[in-house]
Amino acid sequence: MGQIADAFKQAFRDFVTDGVPASGKNNPRKSEVRAIGPVVEEVIGEIEVSVDANVDAKVASEKQEREAADTALGARIDSVEDIAYTSAAVYESVNAGLAATTNGQQFQVQVGDDIVRYQNTSGTAVEVARYPSASSVASLGIRLAVSESHIENLDSAVSGMFTDPAQSAASGAASALPDAPLAYRKIRLADGTRFVVPVYISIEEIDLFVIVGQSNAEGRGDSSLSPTALDGIMIVGGAIQPGPLVDPVGGALTGSMWPSFANEWFSQTGRMSAFVEAATGGTALIPDQSGSNWSPSGSLRAAAANAANQAISAINSADEYTLGTVRFVWSQGEQEAESINGTTITGPLYKTALEGLATYFKGQVPEMVEMLVIRTGSRNDYQRAEDWAAIRAAQESACNDSDLLRMVYRGTYGFNYTGRRFMVDQVHYGQIGLNEAGRLSAKVAASSGPAPVPIAPSLLASNAWMDTDISTSNSRTVSHTTAVGAKMLVVAVAAARTVNANTTTLNPVTFGGLTMTKALGFTSPSSLAASRATSPLGRCDVGIYYLTEDQVPGGLSGVAGEIVASTSAAIPILSLSVFDLNSIALPDVTISNLLAGDVSPTDTFSVSLFTGAPAFVVGICCSVADSGAALTHTLTGLTEIADGGAAGSGRSGQVAFGWANVAEVAGSPISAVLSAPATTGLLHVAAFRGLIEGE
Repeated sequence: MGQIADAFKQAFRDFVTDGVPASGKNNPRKSEVRAIGPVVEEVIGEIEVSVDANVDAKVASEKQEREAADTALGARIDSVEDIAYTSAAVYESVNAGLAATTNGQQFQVQVGDDIVRYQNTSGTAVEVARYPSASSVASLGIRLAVSESHIENLDSAVSGMFTDPAQSAASGAASALPDAPLAYRKIRLADGTRFVVPVYISIEEIDLFVIVGQSNAEGRGDSSLSPTALDGIMIVGGAIQPGPLVDPVGGALTGSMWPSFANEWFSQTGRMSAFVEAATGGTALIPDQSGSNWSPSGSLRAAAANAANQAISAINSADEYTLGTVRFVWSQGEQEAESINGTTITGPLYKTALEGLATYFKGQVPEMVEMLVIRTGSRNDYQRAEDWAAIRAAQESACNDSDLLRMVYRGTYGFNYTGRRFMVDQVHYGQIGLNEAGRLSAKVAASSGPAPVPIAPSLLASNAWMDTDISTSNSRTVSHTTAVGAKMLVVAVAAARTVNANTTTLNPVTFGGLTMTKALGFTSPSSLAASRATSPLGRCDVGIYYLTEDQVPGGLSGVAGEIVASTSAAIPILSLSVFDLNSIALPDVTISNLLAGDVSPTDTFSVSLFTGAPAFVVGICCSVADSGAALTHTLTGLTEIADGGAAGSGRSGQVAFGWANVAEVAGSPISAVLSAPATTGLLHVAAFRGLIEGE
């Protein structure tokens, strides 16, 4: 062996093609494997190799060609063009190259592990191209070998692919190369010496994902907003489709989460991914009247298993791929959430059915490692919240109890939050949401455990400024210094118009001149106001706003600034409170209970809170009453931090603020009871959950 061959052998010994777990230090980096072809072409087609060491394998090209003609390899060699090596010489430095060339001529300089080609442009070196040198190419895992005697012995002279450096050094054992090279290339060195190099095709390790579930698994997004996955492919009917993976994937109308998933999977693992899209919109897991469901009596599970086995056979039969892992991915539950009846369709029945489905797939597709679960979200109008929560709980329980199920994403619950615009209708995720779900699901899928439950932010400090003067104004400014360590500021604002009028709106709130983001309701901003259309008129407006440290130059910790709240018209009551939190969070849900229109006065406002994760909760109760004194509040489910108001001319306006830290809750009651009935009012609650890693 010569120096070049030895260098490539040393670099390539860790490369694994088949039969060895792709993990640890022996895990081949796919991006490097894919670079083999182009790099070889660059090396043998354009780079002038400078070799200082003795190369015992050098043989005069004429002798090699004569010998090759007497072997079975001669036909291959004759069919391959000689490498047109560049005539640009290699110099020790750029200055040396410039000195030896004239305007327009090219020269090369070895810079570190690269060979850089320059053009002399009026005495200035302009970089034309950059190629890996021999040592750099070796690091990519390409092994070249040169026969020391006859071309017919070339294959036997090529060392095997060692699976482990220590093991191979001790035993000399090595995995065999493919039966025959793809081709042979003749290389001519700068000194005229020629030798022959075998070129082998690279083999991609590819992981298979079988998509099962209903319409959100298929996708109801927008392909124009979906990424392209260069490292993903589709397999349809057992036939591998040429990449890249682009939407619409399978039954997507027209965008899905799978190109985003494929991109993140490659980013995390360095491996390609293949997809079988076996989901069907509108289908159930628990048996229904249609045969198109995922139960044992339905037709979908067998079809998905058959498609998976066809895909596995296709990969195993392909020359360019080797099968990695096989996983099913489940995104479903909306059908049962909309159909729970307490008898034949329940959360516990769903749990049992999901565990059974995973067991079935494992039995039919033994290569399946696990079934990944993307948890069901919620309707964007908050209807049937209890039923949707029951399905989410069933999915969590099934993943906890079955070794074949793993929860990889819970963030879909927050997709219904109006401000994020992650849904396109009551139950379907939009493309922004699909991209997010695909990316974050793949991130967790590439790890060894389930998706971690996001941690709710904690309260560092709070304060309130209550308006107890009935005189009217349309703005209020207060000074606030955030707590040390604060990463998020939440401001709650309430405005009560006690005069005989029902028009006004809250303007955006600012802190230190920065506009804060409003936590909107489930339906529209109008849900954050209550107004009475008949005498006595009245109106209440509330808003919860937030600002995070990444929006503030220098961060939010210990920052002094003015909070400015204002309204479109002068009003008697304008109160606000602040909450300094220790971490950045997202609004998971906002909900209101309103008293407005021609309805009877009431002294009680209440909501049932459903969250998708542990959360920090902020609540406001604001009301107008026919009272000569401001009413007081009793809050349940919230820790009250302020309660106050003002009265005049037989009308009163009053506000109470509160907060709570809650676990993931389903129907947690929050209420405000007033000391007397109010004619207009509302209770408004916003829950902020911690960030999911990668958001």
